[in-house]
Amino acid sequence: MSRHHWYDLTDVAVERFAKANGWHVGKQFGFALLSRNRAHYGRSHDREPWQRPPYCDHADYFRLGRSPVAIVAHNYVGDAYNLPRHVEKLNEGTVAEWWMQPRGGGGFKYTGSKLVVHVPPAGKAASWYFPLGTLPMCVTRDDIKQVIWPTAKEMAEMTEAYELKSPGNIARHQRELDAEIEALM
Repeated sequence: MSRHHWYDLTDVAVERFAKANGWHVGKQFGFALLSRNRAHYGRSHDREPWQRPPYCDHADYFRLGRSPVAIVAHNYVGDAYNLPRHVEKLNEGTVAEWWMQPRGGGGFKYTGSKLVVHVPPAGKAASWYFPLGTLPMCVTRDDIKQVIWPTAKEMAEMTEAYELKSPGNIARHQRELDAEIEALM
């Protein structure tokens, strides 16, 4: 399988996820716009178009109409634990990001909706970026009550395609996952 074909498959997976949830794939945005349910800050404060939100590796961005609705990050182990903690701190108002500050100083108040981190029941197997290697996590506003994750069939297709692209990676990560589970028992 060519590398180009693998990226076509991930694009299909992203589109499937968007369609299953009634959203569409959109341009990048950050937590501030997501929480405020705004398409952009306006001309004078459009600060986020190039800034990846913290703790969001390999992110995909989803919109409902023009408004941001979700960010799906495919995080490795370290960021998988940091993202929920960071979102909690944002919700509490105990942390702010530099990109949440308007130009010319003054404080941007984090006045939007609370953010929620959704994790798929299938865990790392639900990742379309790196099956069994990254944990997909979906950050939404608190008015989004449910996220529809890939089906078992879709996850199997992505895992098989990834194994063809990078032989041995899936088996190695499955062994690591089995060891983690065994250590917990």
